[in-house]
Amino acid sequence: MLGKESTQRRVARLLQSAAKYLETVDPNPVIGDVVASSLENEREDNGSGGGVTPHFAENAPGSLSLLLKPGGKGATLRDSVDTSILAGRRVVRDHLGRSALAWLDARLEPVTARDYRADNSGGVFGSSFDRYGVAESVVGFDFTDRLWDALAPALGRIAQVVRNIMPGLRPTSTMVRCGRSAGSQQITFEVEQPLSLADLRPLMTELGIGQQHGSLMSATAFLLGARFTLPSHSARLTFRPVRGGVEMRLDVLLEAIEDPPPQMLSLLRLLMTERPRSLRTLERWLGAFTPDGIPHAGDFTVLSVWVRPDVPARVALFLRPSVLQRADARDGASGGVELSPWDATA
Repeated sequence: MLGKESTQRRVARLLQSAAKYLETVDPNPVIGDVVASSLENEREDNGSGGGVTPHFAENAPGSLSLLLKPGGKGATLRDSVDTSILAGRRVVRDHLGRSALAWLDARLEPVTARDYRADNSGGVFGSSFDRYGVAESVVGFDFTDRLWDALAPALGRIAQVVRNIMPGLRPTSTMVRCGRSAGSQQITFEVEQPLSLADLRPLMTELGIGQQHGSLMSATAFLLGARFTLPSHSARLTFRPVRGGVEMRLDVLLEAIEDPPPQMLSLLRLLMTERPRSLRTLERWLGAFTPDGIPHAGDFTVLSVWVRPDVPARVALFLRPSVLQRADARDGASGGVELSPWDATA
């Protein structure tokens, strides 16, 4: 296994290089310390940079976005929550302003209480950067029954609809997102049973996004090689109130699916042919995480397909960068969907 310092240096260089490639600000001066603590997280780091996850989203073209599992060596789940909150508050205070910080503090108040107990995966912190600086900062944490009453009214109503129509879903986490001009909160449910994509129609109809069901189902099945039913514990559903209604996101955990299609990136390119701007943005993002001497960008770990009332299916991807993996993992098989050398080129 490569040493921790070596891993940290590789991550810092990768982020600096990616920022230059994408023409965004360098994340290292802003969140470099949180990145370092994520790499020291014993639950996440196996020498592969597992606590640092870049992600691509069609609705954030040209941005450099990261999700981190902070904490450090020996950190408890509560420690990772507290570290995520501290990092989120600092970034929002320093880069988004006092009004944004006051809004964030109000949303985080139930989690800072002493009786809050993280019992699943702890906390997550993320930031998105563009050419102007910090575009968004996010703080996520385990959802507990004590947090139901703390949800904002709009999100609480959405969550209640989900519970009524699909009572088998289990709420696992919530995330507070704070951007330059607005903030929002979302809630994520784990699907513990096999999920037929067709069965999402009644829920989506009740949430006012039924018109997008066909788009979501066809895009997801197409990218997964004509798979219309997802195995148990391989999917999560995330809901967020947005202007004009509800955003629903289906996260597919690719490592929980047997034989995910190795050609998924080629299928995604084909899907995006009618959205050339998204395709160009994807190619550029892949190039940012494929430095010289590295044959491919890495492994996709999560495929996300999301819809809104006025937006049909759009895609987001989470990456385990090849440059951060151990040498033996790069030479052999690894989890997720590996990108071929051809796929990594624009």
